[in-house]
Amino acid sequence: MLTFAYSAFHTQEEVLLFIDCSISGFAGTEDSTETYELIQSWKEQTNSSFSLSSLPGNHFFIQTSRQILLEKLSVLVAHVINFGW
Repeated sequence: MLTFAYSAFHTQEEVLLFIDCSISGFAGTEDSTETYELIQSWKEQTNSSFSLSSLPGNHFFIQTSRQILLEKLSVLVAHVINFGW
């Protein structure tokens, strides 16, 4: 599903993807490929809430900031469980 969403977003001229749920984005502070501004543009794909967190690292911040990312994801999942989308 994430692969589809990523592909659909990056070919926005061909496919308009609109998601009717909250979106949480994550960006590496040193990532020059997927910039903060590019990830921020995901807010245009939903009529619900959008959040964006910057994590230390480059494009592969998931490896260098794993613990921080897991903590943020845990908070997001707990919120969905307790309050829904």
